[in-house]
Amino acid sequence: MSEFASALVQSATDRAEAVSYDSVVNKAAWVLAGRAEPKGPTSTIDIVSHKFVIGRRSNSDLHLPNATVSGQHAEILTINGQLFLKDLESRNGTFLNGRRIKSAALLEAGDILHFGSAMYTLAAVCAFTTTPTLELDSAHSVISEVLFKNLLSDSGIIPYFQPIIRYSDMEIIGYEALARSAIVGLESPADMFRVAAKHSAEIQLSQKCRSVAIRELTDSHIPETMNCFLNTHPNELDPEELIQSLVAIRETYPDRGMTIEIHESAVPPVDFLRSLQERLKEINVQVAYDDFGAGQTRVVELMETPPDVVKFDIQFVRGLQVASQQRLNSTKALVKMIKDLGALTLAEGVETVMESEICIDIGFDLAQGYLFGRPVAVAELEQVQVADIEK
Repeated sequence: MSEFASALVQSATDRAEAVSYDSVVNKAAWVLAGRAEPKGPTSTIDIVSHKFVIGRRSNSDLHLPNATVSGQHAEILTINGQLFLKDLESRNGTFLNGRRIKSAALLEAGDILHFGSAMYTLAAVCAFTTTPTLELDSAHSVISEVLFKNLLSDSGIIPYFQPIIRYSDMEIIGYEALARSAIVGLESPADMFRVAAKHSAEIQLSQKCRSVAIRELTDSHIPETMNCFLNTHPNELDPEELIQSLVAIRETYPDRGMTIEIHESAVPPVDFLRSLQERLKEINVQVAYDDFGAGQTRVVELMETPPDVVKFDIQFVRGLQVASQQRLNSTKALVKMIKDLGALTLAEGVETVMESEICIDIGFDLAQGYLFGRPVAVAELEQVQVADIEK
């Protein structure tokens, strides 16, 4: 049993032993279990008042001597047997299941509460005998369940978009959709998929990221002719499941330009790729090989089933300013080979004007990187401008 769960059980047991059986029959109690500091000891505390104050002040019902917690940070109100969480205009905010609250929010067992950097789990303890029954038997598993549930909700994923430019005219021709989250502790894709992996749901999360990204982009001012580059997860190697998820998106958004990215490390056999490309062509979805050259480059697959776009890994761009002539010639030859196969070549991670000029000289068709725009939420896309670079 986890440290959180053990503390909860001990708290409930102590409470049950301190009162008579008659006094606890059908009586519901609530307890918070967590840490005042991210790496501090675990503690539990009963919610015993109708106006339960959380803050840094020593007279708070839940005293949190934490620099990120305000003097009077938040309060839990009991109204008609229900619990509500209210922020008290705290400096660093009060978060419920990873989302900052702006008004009183109804609480339920298993909810995750953040006061600054202090995190607590709400548990309901129902005592019908001297051995209490807890609604959660492992606080860590409850935290994981709650976070994952919220991650897959409509507002759990926030797509960010990074522009992709065409060198021939320096115009933006599309955006790569990158997943982010506002849920505390799950802000980055690595954190998001780490939690998903615990539930064996990486594919489910990947599909959700794509559908949310397409929806956000299509509901914005961005023209539907603007291509949206969508990522896949290495586990998505079932062609039928992947196709069906994209068919569902295409049926909802029939006119949105779409390119599906397949990471080099997950490049499947030639037969898979050939079948995938044929099916995607039927629904007007292009294919890009992502991070080309990052791992074991599979040239045979590339020649047998050339995609629409090959995205060269950032390592090809890094250090171009000081690269030897041999390296420049080799990169130029590789770019030409791929272009001869009929694919567009894209340089990833372009950050400086000099890098961009060398990429143009090498022969890249497209480019992506901080020089042309950082990933931003859809509301900020209007402010994204391609840098003024001499062709």
